[in-house]
Amino acid sequence: MMELYYENSKGEKVNLMANGIYAQNPEKLIESEWKYNTISNINGVGRIKNFYREIQETSLTLSIMADTKEEYNKILEQLHRITEYDVRKNVPGRLWWNDFYKSVNCYATSYDDFDELFECVEKEIKFVSTEPVWIREKFFSFREMESTQIDGDYCFDYDFDYIASTANIYFENTSIAESNFEMTVYGPCDDPEITINEHRYIIYISLLENEYAKIDSKTRKIIKTSRYGEVENIFHYRDRDNNIFEKIPDGENTVSWSMERGFDLKIYDERGEPIWI
Repeated sequence: MMELYYENSKGEKVNLMANGIYAQNPEKLIESEWKYNTISNINGVGRIKNFYREIQETSLTLSIMADTKEEYNKILEQLHRITEYDVRKNVPGRLWWNDFYKSVNCYATSYDDFDELFECVEKEIKFVSTEPVWIREKFFSFREMESTQIDGDYCFDYDFDYIASTANIYFENTSIAESNFEMTVYGPCDDPEITINEHRYIIYISLLENEYAKIDSKTRKIIKTSRYGEVENIFHYRDRDNNIFEKIPDGENTVSWSMERGFDLKIYDERGEPIWI
């Protein structure tokens, strides 16, 4: 069954397909459009120079129904409070379609067909997104491991793909195109280096036990967290000869690393449409 809900920036959620709230036209949320620029050749024949996305606005009609006046007021209050929070803070929330999300804000609402006798109303909410793509996060954990494998599965269950260090290590990025990522490397290590398809990601820094560093290609930030929770910007310790924010290619990728503790990799699978069901 499809899940559709809004999650604000402090983790509060409101289901848009249950508990007295029922989305009438969810397919409107996944309409997608590319814009394009053109140029003219000398012979007068035009061609497309590039495609790009603009800020996107979309709307959703909700049927609100309750058995009592108290329940009706509670549903509308919760919906308003959770969506309004992000507007007040000027930060985006997340509109979830199963395991894909889009960063949005709910910037307008309107009502129709209010029936006080039956505690029901039609409510239209409008979303705006400065990043109009649906994102699914895929996690990989690369480690030196001595655990016994059975039929290709480890004897523990993980919420991500857990990959031990052996010869010919590879992982698959199932995204449509190259992907943004977040890498987390763990201490103790010196000058941690990760190589993906011969492209090197290097930070010239030492990490102690219980320290870690994160490389985020979306924000273009490199942050170190000490064992005491202190945060440090280590952008200037990156290797200048290789682009440390180089996106991860789609398809099968080979990988190696220098750190004894290995690293974690989060890939952002960005699409114009989520997988429907």
